[in-house]
Amino acid sequence: MRIPKNKNLTETAREKRRNLITEEKMLWYNFLCSYILRFTRQRVIGNYIVDFYCPKARLIVEIVSKNERDHYTGYSEYYDTDRLIFLTSLGFKVLRFDRTLVREHFWYVCEMINKNAMQRYLQSESEKTQTTIVC
Repeated sequence: MRIPKNKNLTETAREKRRNLITEEKMLWYNFLCSYILRFTRQRVIGNYIVDFYCPKARLIVEIVSKNERDHYTGYSEYYDTDRLIFLTSLGFKVLRFDRTLVREHFWYVCEMINKNAMQRYLQSESEKTQTTIVC
């Protein structure tokens, strides 16, 4: 399945990759950039830019803040709900972690990402290898 992409957001995604927030840098450089399954950062999916995306696990990881607006677009509750509905409708699982949780419980966040990524990857591989017997 080809992922829809708003090409008008490509430059914004590039800019966000150059200007990661502290917690995104932490997660990227200390865990995701060398993770066994490939992750990309600031990926355009539809009309949204997701923080981290793992294609093999169809997993999206978002770093959110309860106290401040998104550092580029200005989050709203409606935007966030629409975004979640859209991404899950494409078959993605979205993990959302508060910035404070990433800072204060970094390895717990990594463990949760690992658990979900491996579970979804193994499930998708299992579905690929199952054969249907028609009588």
